[in-house]
Amino acid sequence: MAQSPVCFVVMPFGTKSDAMGGTIDFDLIYRALIAPAVAAAGFSPLRADEDSSSGLLMQASLARVIGAPLVVFDVSTANANVLYELGIRHGLRAQTTMIICSQATRLPWDLSNLRVLMYQLNSAGRPENPEDFQRSFTEHVRKRQQYEQADSPVYALFPELQPPALGKLAQETRPDALAQTEEIRQRIAAARRLGIDELRDVDKTLGDLSGIPSDITLTLFDAYRSKGAWSDLIELARRAPPAIASSTRVREQLALALNRTGRGDEAERMLQEILSSSGDSSETWGLLGRIYKDRWNSAADREGSRRLLDQAIHAYVRGFETDWRDPYPGVNAVTLMTLREPPDPRLEELLPVVLYAVKRRLATSSSDYWDAATLLELYVLSQNKDEARKILPRVLAEAREAWQSQSTARNLQLIATAFERRKLDVGWVTEICQQLDKQ
Repeated sequence: MAQSPVCFVVMPFGTKSDAMGGTIDFDLIYRALIAPAVAAAGFSPLRADEDSSSGLLMQASLARVIGAPLVVFDVSTANANVLYELGIRHGLRAQTTMIICSQATRLPWDLSNLRVLMYQLNSAGRPENPEDFQRSFTEHVRKRQQYEQADSPVYALFPELQPPALGKLAQETRPDALAQTEEIRQRIAAARRLGIDELRDVDKTLGDLSGIPSDITLTLFDAYRSKGAWSDLIELARRAPPAIASSTRVREQLALALNRTGRGDEAERMLQEILSSSGDSSETWGLLGRIYKDRWNSAADREGSRRLLDQAIHAYVRGFETDWRDPYPGVNAVTLMTLREPPDPRLEELLPVVLYAVKRRLATSSSDYWDAATLLELYVLSQNKDEARKILPRVLAEAREAWQSQSTARNLQLIATAFERRKLDVGWVTEICQQLDKQ
């Protein structure tokens, strides 16, 4: 039996606020409204966050945005990522792009003249009249297939333009190719749960990486990183096709692996090259800060230690200032500022900004153990005993591995040592560390 062509769905996930002050449950919108409508129109729905892509796999997601036979974009909240990928699709594909949104949406001016299919929501942000939306969606798809008119404003306004050939993307987004890709990804996921030897076994079956979809290589790359298999990660990067190996994200993680395997000088040069060619990035500066931090930890002489500590602080501050939404360079900066003797004078000003960034991240549906642990660390740095004790149960509950809470305990113990040198009370910090070590 032939497989249905894929419809890639790009939309927010979780519950989000709309422009009218209400909320929309996008997960429910997808399950109850979009996926059934896509299936009724003869396509297999694949949502962007269902695709088991990690932070390394933007390339894989864009392959689907460009190559999928049909792509649906929900622009209800004017989400920047959704609009960015809609622009890419319109720039490279003349047809088979669908835009949908809730009826309460205030469309950006550039979208107001395009065909947008709207759905109804009740006051709780849940879909109403799904049958009507399904009929409209199916009819919309049928007409587009029948008349083959350009739905991209680029190709509608400039008919002399010709969309570029899809080439390999067309092959990778065929239903059978996507099914094979998903089967391999599931094998990698299963091996990842078992251990590093199982991951290596899957790796051996892949053979020449130039002949497989890029997201398979990147999924394996991410799995090695999660296991701390730094030598395997370095070898995989060496074998990867140039288009993957030369990407900024892969080079950043390769630099991390090089540093972890004692090749810090090579890692530093690589990160400096990335900053020169690609510009400031919170990730790149954060990784550079880690290199200087590691050197500071092993420095023998006092003067060299101070210089390396200041280099690490500088890199972490640059990372946080590059993207205020990424709190991890920020928390490393304020922690090192606290450990410094005397403390960095910028600490008092920066600490509440980092604290706010972490709280905002914790308010999202994608927060994890490290977000809660980071907030705990910041409360300790702020000497806020009450709030630190309040967040501790969440930190303990979200720890999936003993090493996670033990790592947090080590960080807090370093802070406690700095407090002790300044004759501050550290008994409460020690109690928190003891509970983390018992986890």
